This record gives sequence, C-alpha cells and structure tokens, in this order.
Amino acid sequence: MNLYQPTITGSLSVSGSVNISGSITIAGGGGTISGTASYATNAELLDGLDSTVFTLTSSFAAQTASFTAFTSSILSYTASQNILNGTYTLTSSFAAQTASFTAFTASILAQTASLNSFSASVLSYTSSLNAKTSSFATTGSNTFEGIQTINSNLIVTGSITAQTLVVQTITSSVDFVTGSTRFGSLLANTHVFSGSVSMNPGGLFVSSSNNVGIGTTTPTRNLEIIAGASNNSILKLNATTANGYGAQVEYSSKTTEGVTTTWVVGTGVSTGTNSFEFFNGSSTVMFISSSGNIGIGTLNPIAALHIYSANQNVASSLATAYSNSKFRLETYNTSGQGISMGSIGGYSQYIQAQYSDQTTQAPLLLQPFSGSVGIGTSDTPTTPLLVYSNIASTSNVISEFFNGDYTAGTRNFIRVRNGVTVGATQSSYFGQGQDGKTYIISNDFTKNNIVINSANNNVGIGTNNPAKPLHVYNTNTSANAQFKLTNSGNTPSGYLGIFSDTLYINSGGTYDSGWTLDGAFGIAAIELYSFNGGSQLNFSTAASNTTPTERMRITSAGKVGIQNSSPQGRLEVGIVNNNTTAGGHFFSSFQIPVNTWYTVFNAPSNGQWNAITEFTWTSAGDFNRSGAAYMRWAYEAGAATLGVVYTLFNNSQNATATFRKSGVEIQIYITGGAADYYVQVRIQGSQAS
Repeated sequence: MNLYQPTITGSLSVSGSVNISGSITIAGGGGTISGTASYATNAELLDGLDSTVFTLTSSFAAQTASFTAFTSSILSYTASQNILNGTYTLTSSFAAQTASFTAFTASILAQTASLNSFSASVLSYTSSLNAKTSSFATTGSNTFEGIQTINSNLIVTGSITAQTLVVQTITSSVDFVTGSTRFGSLLANTHVFSGSVSMNPGGLFVSSSNNVGIGTTTPTRNLEIIAGASNNSILKLNATTANGYGAQVEYSSKTTEGVTTTWVVGTGVSTGTNSFEFFNGSSTVMFISSSGNIGIGTLNPIAALHIYSANQNVASSLATAYSNSKFRLETYNTSGQGISMGSIGGYSQYIQAQYSDQTTQAPLLLQPFSGSVGIGTSDTPTTPLLVYSNIASTSNVISEFFNGDYTAGTRNFIRVRNGVTVGATQSSYFGQGQDGKTYIISNDFTKNNIVINSANNNVGIGTNNPAKPLHVYNTNTSANAQFKLTNSGNTPSGYLGIFSDTLYINSGGTYDSGWTLDGAFGIAAIELYSFNGGSQLNFSTAASNTTPTERMRITSAGKVGIQNSSPQGRLEVGIVNNNTTAGGHFFSSFQIPVNTWYTVFNAPSNGQWNAITEFTWTSAGDFNRSGAAYMRWAYEAGAATLGVVYTLFNNSQNATATFRKSGVEIQIYITGGAADYYVQVRIQGSQAS
C-alpha cells in the first residue's frame, strides 16, 4: 500500500514492518512512537544523523529497571560536549553496562564529517527524554534515514508525514481506531490498493477482480448490491439542486464498429420537471409523469399508459399489420402469437391477432370466461353483446360484416350456437351470399330455411330460389302444414300446407297422411286439389273432437255440390238420385243447340226415383222464344221404367220443349228458331230405398 502524505490522528498500530523512505513527523511535540518489535536502522536512533551508530540485539531489549532509570546527569550536555568527537563524560551509572553493550564495532564510530554539524536544538534534551519509560519521547523534529524496523507497536498521536509509505506484509490487520482516515488532499492523487478492500463488514467490498459489492463480499458483477432485510430500497440517488434536473444514471456501450450508445435514466433528463425519463441520447423514449402516467413516445401522457408513434406507416395487409404496428403484445409461444395494434389510414385503427411469421392470423377472444361487451354505450350491457347507436336515420347501419371474396357460390354467415345436450349444440346462421341473397339457416347448411332475394325481394322458405314474394318449399312429402297460426290461450290453431297434390287450409288440426286433431277441437278444412287436367275445391267440417267430413265441393267444371261429392249441375244440394240420403235439390243452367237432345241429369239406373223437375228456357238471340215446363217423374210399374207420370204445365212461346228418358239420362229437346237456348233446371227428388 503506497500512501502519500497520510495524516493520522490517534494511534497507528503496525504489527509488521514499516519501510519509510522519507520522514516521520510527529506534530505538536507531544506524540510518541512506541513498539514491541526490534529496531533495525542505519541511522543513529537518538539524533537521526549517524548511519552507523548502534545495532540493538535481543540482549539489549532485556533491560532491568535499573538500566532504564537514567539519571538526569547523563543527559545534561553542554554545548562544548560534542558527541561527534567522542569527548563526553560518562557517569558511573552509565558505565555499569554489560560487556555486550560496550563492544561497539568500529563501523559505528566511523562518522563522516558531514554529520558533525548539529544545531543547538538537537543537543538540547529535556529531562523527559531521559526519563525513559515504556514509550520513547522526544521534542522537536527527528529525521530517520535508511530502513527503520519496528518490532512492536507504533503509536502516533499526531501525524505521520512520508513521501512514500510502504506496508509490505500485513499478517493480521490495520486498525484505525478513532478519527477519520484521509487518503490524499488533491484530486489528482491516485491511491492503489492491491488485493481486496472491505469497509464495515457487510458494507462496501472491492474484490481483487475489481467487482464491487455492497452488502456482499462475493460480488459476481462489476457492482452487486444486496439489501438488508429492513431496507426499503437498495439504491438511492438524490440530487442536491432544485432546478428540476434530478438524479440520473448514464449507461454507455460501444459497438464493435466503435459507435458509442448512451442512455440516461433519471428524473427530469430532458424536461427539467419532476418526472422520470428514459433518454436514448437524442430523445425521451419513455416518460413517467409526477402523477404516475406513463408516456411512450410522448412527454404529455394523459392516461395511465399513453403510447404515441410519429411513424406514419399504415397497415394494408396481414404482414404490414405486424411490421407497421404501433403496439405489439406477444405471449409466450414458440410461434410468436400476439396482438398488433396500429393505424390503417385515415381515422381507422386496428387490432390484429397474428403470429410473428406475419402471414398467419390468430384467434382474438373477448371475455372468454363470461362477461359482457358494450359498443357505443357507457351503460353496463345486460347481454353478452350490446351495440348501441343514437343516430336518427332511415338507413343507419349499426354493425357490418364484410367478406371481399367474390367467388361464385361464396356465402358468409353470422353464427349463433347453443348447447342442447352434453357435448351437442345447435346453430343458427345469418348470412349473405355472392348471389345477392340473404340466408337464414338453422343448423344444416344443406337446408335453405329462409332466403331473401335482393333482386326481387322474394322470400323463400325451404328454397333458395323464391319465385314469388313468399315461396315456401317443403322437402318432406309426408308433412302437411307449412304455416301454423296460433293465438294465446286455449284456442285452435290455423294451418296452411300442402300434402301430396292438395293444399290444405285447416283450423283445429292438420293433415299428414291422416288428420291430427288439436285437442278437443273439431277440424274445419278447405282442400284445394290439383290434378292433371283439372282441380277441385272441397270444404269440410267436423263435430267436436272428430275428423272432418266434406260438406261442399266445387269441381273442375265449376259444379257445386253441397253434401255431394259428384254434383251434376251447377249446384246440387244433397244427392237427388242416391237412396242413402234424404234426397236433394239440383240446380243447373246451360246453353244447348236448337233441335238437339241434351242430357240434363242422370237418373237412378233402376228407375226407382221420384222427382219434380222444373225447366225454363229462352232463345239466346230472340226473347220471343221462351217457355217453361213443370212435371213429375216417377217409376211406372206397367212399363217398369222411369217416366213422366204427370205434367203440371208445359207452356212455350215460339219454342217447344220435349222431355225424355234415354237410358238413365233425363234429356230435353227444344225447337223453334235457329239460335241456341239458355236453359235453367231445378230438380227436387229422392230415390227409393
């Protein structure tokens, strides 16, 4: 250890050796130098001028109390008594020395002439110097030349001044008991310590490998700090100025090309405000305000975290959404899955979940473990998704789903799914197709539940090609009802549907390969029957809790039968020629050629029939030609056939009508004029059982 001009206040204890090439000065005259080790010196111990005065051996150290008790007479020297020429007077007590002490070598007495000049102060010894005790005391200054060896303790109460202080070996420790230790008084002074330096065990430690430890004696880095259990902080930096530029730490690194990069971390680096900043040498990249707001790219954060980027690059693809993002949050994943945020131009911002390969998108989940999402509202949503708009418009669009792929046949859907059993779900889909049609599908994409054709606004149910404003198609040929209308309460339902080739309009039940009742209600039904070459319309009713019975029919010829499924005339109520009924009424009108037999009605084949017939006729071109006939038909036992048994009247004007039975046919024949005749017929009758 090399010490330059050290000042020691108190005691300095050295258990080894001290090599002094300069001088040791005891300031104030009241200090002492003492030690237990032996002295080895090339200078005279008393006056410090003679380089070969005496050598102390171990026998000298063993002195009796009588030897140390020097009388004052031995120390009383006059100015004329020059110890250099050896002419001094010894007292008897001093002469009583052992033989070993008096045997001085010739080299001790060989003194140079240059050492003969002493000032008077050197020769003036006080009585305290002569009264030798355990310490060696002297007044004034003493100069030591050569190597001085101290084999015991060296205690200095004043200062030790030396040009170079070399401590070669410390076998135990150097104790600075009280006071302060100062190494140098100039900033240019350099103090070199070889080995490790420890201050206040458990405090500051400097290892031989130049690692500094605070709170540890085994630092593994250039600086390692370990806080005690009671410490609230490890490192405290405190600025003493009040100009806003506070405590800062500067970090510098140099690249292999020699470029130095500097970072400054601290308070008020660039703004001089009470803030904490991360400064990269040219600008502040992160700013923490005194209120706790964090700004990245901005010195005025208005929120707890405020990120600003002056980079104007926008995203136009999945790749640029990654490379031009202003914020990137990446989870621990070998594929780099994360969320990118930024701008796509204008006033639009984006959130994109993607992988770091910049080509693969990733799912983005909101509230994955339950919760609600509100858009456009500050109210707490009561549904999983609430989209709110407060714009008065007849064409306001609240939300939009868009697919830019125009491939023919492409359809895009919104899916709503719900669990029905454990592990099973049902889904509904609402979407738009490339064909311009809107689709509403339940669970099965092969079934087109509801389709709206934007070209003509036709709505299709069960078909994707609605031909009319409402087109319902049923792929199940065994099912009847396509529409069901129901009121609240205990009321019958209304149905509209097609089974086979018949359209049913029902109330109280439906038809599906047979009638199905709605509880105890009777069924009322209208059947529109279409077939190849014609159609008919049937009307049915029923009593309570029974299947319906046909009450009226309109045939494809326009004939109406009431309780008659095969009406022969325009209107037939009941069955005139059937013995299973109580008879009926036949009403008909038709146009017949003149002078032509025309069949009006088919009578019973067995001729057992009783009926009243009424005919009226008028010429189609001449109302002067008309007539009427009223007669009774009955079975003629003698002829064993059906015939006219009584004619009530037969009156005509310029036109004559004749009646006959031809087989089972009741016929009429009109003569007079050339035009056709309009004929009206009413028959009332029944067949005998």
